Amino acid sequence: MKQKDEEIARLNSELSNVQTDFDKLKEEHAELQDKVKKDEGAIDNTKTDVDSLLMSFLNDSTFARKKVIDYMVNEYTSPLSPYKTMADRLDNAMSAMRRFDEDGEPIQVNGHPFMFVGTVGK
Repeated sequence: MKQKDEEIARLNSELSNVQTDFDKLKEEHAELQDKVKKDEGAIDNTKTDVDSLLMSFLNDSTFARKKVIDYMVNEYTSPLSPYKTMADRLDNAMSAMRRFDEDGEPIQVNGHPFMFVGTVGK
């Protein structure tokens, strides 16, 4: 009987130690989650800062806006297509950019210059 009582006491002690370790791990986990949230917030703030900086610059600089627009229309539209206005061409470039953002650029199949893998339209 004494041996069983000693075994029960030892197991209760181990259980208490395990519970203490578990509580410490829960606290560490909560601290790590808080740190991750803070880090994610810092990344979001950095993105916001970059976006704000860029938008402010584009708002203030006609030259920069023209360069960005020229890049967009030259990269995402064909100069041979019949556009009535630069606004039409820019609108088409923005539509193409949205598609690339959603689906990515199709990949050319090696050895087949006109064959691509990926979505080419909706």
